[in-house]
Amino acid sequence: MASQNHLLLGFLVIATTVLVLATTSANATADLNELCNDSTYPTLCKSILKVGKGVTGQSDLQAVRSAIQATWVQAKHAMVTLNKTIATTTDPAKKANLETCSELYDTAIDDLATSLSNLKDKVKSDLMINLSAVMTDFDTCTDTFREFNMESPVGNINQLLYQLSTDSLDLAHGLNF
Repeated sequence: MASQNHLLLGFLVIATTVLVLATTSANATADLNELCNDSTYPTLCKSILKVGKGVTGQSDLQAVRSAIQATWVQAKHAMVTLNKTIATTTDPAKKANLETCSELYDTAIDDLATSLSNLKDKVKSDLMINLSAVMTDFDTCTDTFREFNMESPVGNINQLLYQLSTDSLDLAHGLNF
């Protein structure tokens, strides 16, 4: 009889744990869906927030911080790739465009750092201005190559950075402080 009670108790503990985990997982998905609903790139937004600090119960503020940090990290990595590409490019026009992109990336990285400070200080107007500038920097890099009908050697990276910065701006738009 005692072993049956332990077995029943064990079963109840396992069943309760499974139920709690399933509910938590469903809430995490709902939180992600809610946070990313109005973003321009919802799939990318959800993937950013999944690798950010804790999905379950992630606040709007944490979500924006995760998105900005993801953009900053990717921009820093892209800068390394961009500088290697500049060093190996022999076409003067392409090299000039890449150098323009390098300057724009530098500015964007600085603006992302400033955006994190704006977020910490809860200055939404400055946050929105800086995130808009970041998005514009990446878009301008793309335009630099388009204007000369050139294929950009960093086009895919730049597109990802533009999308990340757009989602950061979209998430920041929903902040109320």
